[in-house]
Amino acid sequence: MVSKETRPQSLGLSIWSILETRILPTSHSSLVLKAELQREWEAIPQKQIRAACDAFVNRLKAVINTNSLKQQVNEPTRQNDILDLVMTTPDLIIIGLKVTDKIGDHHIIDYAVEVHDQNTRTQQKQVLDYKWANLEPMKATLTTKYS
Repeated sequence: MVSKETRPQSLGLSIWSILETRILPTSHSSLVLKAELQREWEAIPQKQIRAACDAFVNRLKAVINTNSLKQQVNEPTRQNDILDLVMTTPDLIIIGLKVTDKIGDHHIIDYAVEVHDQNTRTQQKQVLDYKWANLEPMKATLTTKYS
């Protein structure tokens, strides 16, 4: 499981924060806000959008490396690109992953996950029965030490 601390911030949140700083300091009606959002979106320099995309990719790679994740999809799912991420930890077993039929211009990914219940391990516990214990040695030790 990827910990909350190592999850990458969404790319959308990064771009949204740019728009927020430009638009939200003043109040707007919803129609004016939509028009202003569109105008401001167009005004964001491509260089800044590319930097946000690159930063997201770097954060995603860091999460993958930190959590020892492995990408399971190895063939294109849309034209010549892999758009789908099926990331797993080394202990998770993916069975029969295949890129199948298309819906529109996008292929379907079909797979199963082998799940093992990790709580099935048996563990012996020692339960002490003090009702029948010989407490005289402990009583003598405590009396001698704290008298």
